[in-house]
Amino acid sequence: MSDFLQGIKSIALEMSGLEITAVISALAYVILAAKRIMLCWLMAFISTILYIFILVDARLYAETGLQVFYAIMAVVGWVNWSQSEEHDDEIVVRLWSLKNHLINILLSGSASILMGSVSYTHLTLPTS
Repeated sequence: MSDFLQGIKSIALEMSGLEITAVISALAYVILAAKRIMLCWLMAFISTILYIFILVDARLYAETGLQVFYAIMAVVGWVNWSQSEEHDDEIVVRLWSLKNHLINILLSGSASILMGSVSYTHLTLPTS
């Protein structure tokens, strides 16, 4: 067990303050979401914005695009929770219309194609 903790310690020492803050805010999001506290969406947004900076710096553009999507979903989550009615401990599931599904597929698909293009990145591809 001490090897495991030593490994965690060495990884933590190599992380920047920005990375540590991103991890802590992501963990806070998970804990707050599990407790159904609306502040979770703010923590999700903060975490994803921090990860965007980290991933752009690392030139991981497809991962950056994923974090942009997560940031947008954090805003959507905040708006939906702020407009929802209190139903004690009951979880209310709302169905999307076909129009909402098609819009989501179109936007997500377009973003995936744009962000997934490897030919416009700084990545070095392996040769065979």
